[in-house]
Amino acid sequence: MRQWVQRNAPVDHNPFPPTADNLKAGRREFGEHCAVCHGVDGSAHTRLGANFYPPVTRLERGAPGWSDGELFFIISNGIRYTGMPGFGARHKPETIWRIILWIRQLPHLTAQEKADLENEGSTGLMKHEAAASTRTATKRCRERAAFPMAPRRAPPRPQSTVGSSSDLTPPTSRPQRPC
Repeated sequence: MRQWVQRNAPVDHNPFPPTADNLKAGRREFGEHCAVCHGVDGSAHTRLGANFYPPVTRLERGAPGWSDGELFFIISNGIRYTGMPGFGARHKPETIWRIILWIRQLPHLTAQEKADLENEGSTGLMKHEAAASTRTATKRCRERAAFPMAPRRAPPRPQSTVGSSSDLTPPTSRPQRPC
């Protein structure tokens, strides 16, 4: 894998300086997209407790073996046959460069900063999960409005001599659930 990345990755250096605003933006994006697997502090200890194979890369040392261009390539394209997705199609290059700034900052976090990240991470993950749940429910509601359910007919019942013919009439539709 390393050879593939080295052959294909640009030899770029991060064009963004590690200012407070850039680090804050990188931290926010890392927390939203990366921390679910890599952990909020890069330790790969997460709420999921997932066991990936190959294991999730621990970024707590700031990924010293990788250049900025190589990290950009990995984050943009992902790594086939692993749990690492590519983010380049849905994220601007500026966002990815800021995430790399935050990854480089991880080794310099104090114990208090790590504890703060853990607290923010669990709160942020809950907010993210709630927002995702709301988006899913809204999407389902829109789909139902765009494609209302066709009337559902009951399967034919066997003919019976008991009772009247009105007892054998199947329901022609079911009520729609409100969004």
